Amino acid sequence: DYDLLAKVVEKPELSAQSNAGALTGKSIPVSVTGPFSDLSVRPDVGGALRQRARDRIEEEIRERLGGGDEAETDGADEPAAERDLEKELQEKARKKLEDLFGG
Repeated sequence: DYDLLAKVVEKPELSAQSNAGALTGKSIPVSVTGPFSDLSVRPDVGGALRQRARDRIEEEIRERLGGGDEAETDGADEPAAERDLEKELQEKARKKLEDLFGG
């Protein structure tokens, strides 16, 4: 049994009206199970959900760390404030993931 990450390198040709082009460049977790003579290849839905949650959390951290109003501070305390915010966001993210995945 193997867990793999398959990367979509070209737009899949499904239909003219499909949103398949949005998959280009994305990685999709895949589970490969069974004996070599009868392999079963399936998308790893749990892995995809975990990856999506991680991506959203990372995006939120980047937005919060990069999107502050710098006019309110003289910048002397900024690295410590960023570390505190990052720790707070990581803790919130950890709690949310534990709630989501029962950890």
